[in-house]
Parts: sequence; structure tokens; C-alpha cells
Amino acid sequence: MRHPTTTTMGLAFLGLVALHSLEPTRSSAQTASQVAACDGGDLAACNAVGFLHDQAGRASEAVRYFRRVCDGGIAVGCSNLAELYYDGRGVARDRQEAGRLFGSACQAGGSSGCAGICILTMPTGQLPAQTMELCRTILADSCSGGNAWMCQHADQPPPAAHPCGLGAEPLANAYVRSLPLSAMYFGDLETFVASNTAPFQAGGAAVRCARALGEALVAGAIQTYDPNEMRRMDELDAEIGAMGISPGARQAPMSAQLYSMGRDLGWLAEVLPSAASGNYGPYRNPTSYERQMVAFGWEMFRVMLQDPEILAAMEPLIRETAQIQFRMVLTMAQGLAN
Repeated sequence: MRHPTTTTMGLAFLGLVALHSLEPTRSSAQTASQVAACDGGDLAACNAVGFLHDQAGRASEAVRYFRRVCDGGIAVGCSNLAELYYDGRGVARDRQEAGRLFGSACQAGGSSGCAGICILTMPTGQLPAQTMELCRTILADSCSGGNAWMCQHADQPPPAAHPCGLGAEPLANAYVRSLPLSAMYFGDLETFVASNTAPFQAGGAAVRCARALGEALVAGAIQTYDPNEMRRMDELDAEIGAMGISPGARQAPMSAQLYSMGRDLGWLAEVLPSAASGNYGPYRNPTSYERQMVAFGWEMFRVMLQDPEILAAMEPLIRETAQIQFRMVLTMAQGLAN
């Protein structure tokens, strides 16, 4: 709750800054002169009286004075009244009414009102990363400005941030560009990273997203792995072969596809920070045997496509697959928190 002696710096919730102040009224105890001034229409005095009633444990009286200040159009009165509704002190607890009052105060330029909205919405985990950061700043400012109630309620731990946040789209772009065939249509990874370094730096949004999504996919591969699946596929191929029919290329089981994609994303999380700093060595020259074999396989396939006939036959499928891969990574990354 903010004492009326404090000048309030109003931060509009989405970043607009406006200055709002009340005439200072200094008092350490309720006085007849303040009550008289309030009765005479001095809303700053009414707020002071309400503050003193609340400090003395007479919350119901505080509600009466703060409502008068709020009805008079003073933002700090609305936010002070909202705090009482939030806690259920002197009035029935009503978080919806608290939200309405905090919102009214915030729109009028009261920083405590904006801070109150943050108190209500931060625990939901639905705020974008930038808004969460703004909320922390608003709460810190309100607390340091003298609002003890905000100091107390700001101690709650912030909800876990979305694993990908703003990193989903740059990661999807980086992933398809790391696959030679998809890169034929999206462009090469090195050019993209050089033009968008921020999300790919160490600790960047795309790097965090790659690591989190890679781990989730590997975990999903383990959960969906069925040791009997390969045996059933072998038996089916044998039956088809016995009929004189070639079984054709076998599609990898879902668990293997998830594992492969998860490993690719984990590898990107390792090499992208170096690439963002201009060092493409780890990306171009992988040290692990697994990554070397993956690179070799892609290179052989790309050599095959130098044949115009093969390229003409494969191009529509490659283009469609590239688009599917991009949308798939983007969708999985955005839904990772769910």
C-alpha cells in the first residue's frame, strides 16, 4: 500500500510512462485536521486517513476512505482499495474486483495499479517473457517507492518461463537450414545465423529452445520405443519377400524418428553459440562419429541430386518435406510447455 507522501511514477502496463503525483501530506497519526480536510474534499487527506486506519488494523474504515479517493479519480486510492479486496481485509475477498481496481489505477497512470495487475497475472505463467521482465521492474519500483504490500507479494517465485518463448521461430528456421535438402529452399544456416545472432548466442532464446525440445524428443523416443516393433516389421518383410514382392524401403519407427530429431536439436544447441560468434568450425566439422555419418549421408544424397532427372523427380517432395519440417519444429517448440 502506498502512502500519499510518495510521488507515484505511473508506468502504463505495456510500457507507456506517465508521471502522476499527489500533494504530500505528512502525518504519523490520524489527526482531526486530516479528517476535516478530507471532509472538505481533499482526496490526498482522505487517502492519508485511509492509510492510517489500515495501519491501525481498522481495515473496514480504510475501505471507506480509499473508496472515496478512488471514486474521486485518484489512481493510488483505487490501487490501495484493490489491495484490500485482494487480501479480503475489511471487505469480502474478491480477486476479480481487485483486478478491476488495479486496472483502473494502472490506466490512470498509477504504478501500484500496474504492479497489482502483475501480482494477479504473473502466477498464471501466461505472460510473454518481455512482459514478465517488465512486471518484475514495475514491482521492484513500486516496492522501492514505499509500497510495503507490493514488497510482500512480490516475494512469490516467478512461474517457470516457457522453454522456448521467442526462440521457437528462429530455431525452426535454423533447423531446416541445417538439413542440406531443406536448405535448398530455405537458404543456408550460416547466412541466417549471421543475420540473426541474438537468439543463437550462448543462453539465447533459440539455443534454450533447441536444448529443451531436443531433450523432450529424446525422452519421447524412449517412452514410445517398442522392442517388438522391429521384430514385427522383419516378419512382415519376410512374408512379403516370400510372395516374390520387394518390401521396399522401410520407414523408421516413430521412436527412432523422435530420437534422431532430438539428437539433431541437441547438436544445434551445442554449435549455434559458436556460429553466432562467427566460428562455424564446430558446425562444419563435427567431431562425433554420429554427426560425421549424418553429414556423410546428407552429402551423398545431395550428390545424387546433381543428376537433373533425379532432382526433377525429387524436387516437389523435398520442397514439401522442408515446409513440413519447419512447421513441425515451430509447432512442437511453441507447445513445449503444454
